[in-house]
Amino acid sequence: MSDGVTLYYANDGDESIGGYDIFISRKGEDGFLQPQNIGMPYNSPYDDYMLAIDEVTVLAGGPPTAIASAT
Repeated sequence: MSDGVTLYYANDGDESIGGYDIFISRKGEDGFLQPQNIGMPYNSPYDDYMLAIDEVTVLAGGPPTAIASAT
């Protein structure tokens, strides 16, 4: 995000629901804090690597069949 503190990224590590998932981390006094998986419905068993955020809607997804939205 453009707040200078929040970082969103995709990773396929141990904490993934499946394939690539979107994670969030925030900058603290000594660097970035432990990242957290943002979970479902934003992540799925597929590769989720895109995230779009605006004032009203959050969209996340990978393949066209795995797109989730929340308002």
